[in-house]
Amino acid sequence: MRHKKISSEKQPSFAMKKRLMPVAFYFCLITLISPLSALQAQPKLKASSTMENLGTLYDGARKTAAFTLTNVGKDTLKLFKVTTSCGCTTLEEKPDYILPGKSWKMEVELNSTGLKGEVQKSVSLLTNEPGTESTHRFSLKANVISEFELLNKQDIVQLGEFILGGRAKRSAELKNITNEAILIMKTRFDNEQIEAIAENKIVEPGETLEVTFDFSISEVGTFTDVVYLVTSSMNQQYVPVKLTYTVVARQ
Repeated sequence: MRHKKISSEKQPSFAMKKRLMPVAFYFCLITLISPLSALQAQPKLKASSTMENLGTLYDGARKTAAFTLTNVGKDTLKLFKVTTSCGCTTLEEKPDYILPGKSWKMEVELNSTGLKGEVQKSVSLLTNEPGTESTHRFSLKANVISEFELLNKQDIVQLGEFILGGRAKRSAELKNITNEAILIMKTRFDNEQIEAIAENKIVEPGETLEVTFDFSISEVGTFTDVVYLVTSSMNQQYVPVKLTYTVVARQ
């Protein structure tokens, strides 16, 4: 008589399989939902704008633009690194983070000294957002004008080379390009090595003004400085004159 072999391993019954199916479905659902939940829990920055037009500025003026940054995500938004496109843009001290639902007003100042015409400068902000969303760029736009311009229409006075320890004089001419007469009252200069001299006079429209620079040089290198003409103008009380020069050691 042939006996039927009985396996030592019990096969799960249909009832047990039926009980296990909801459990398996639950774990599959958790597997699918978990990445979505993690994505929803991430920080996300929303800006009121990414470009501010500051309009027309007179050379030497400073103006501030404000960008409101809001964390619309579900996790803390960390603010890492801020970089500016040039030294003419400065940013107030930033917080380390923005909590969910909270905002920070980012104020960026543009210093127009030495700039000319249509300009656009930027500030970049790095956050802890995932992927390419972590870098944000904010721009400032302005049209920079002046009531005086150099006769050669350049943006900067090239004064050339000087010998260390000596004295030298150079000059530059500026033209009144407005329709109004402007009184030149004095010059203002922060560098003790250079004295800027301009005649106290009324400069009529189209007329020129000569500015003389008297140098007493005590340091080797290439330098960039700014002289300010103090005027009677309501539009541009301080007219910046940017200059550059090189000092070399005596042979």
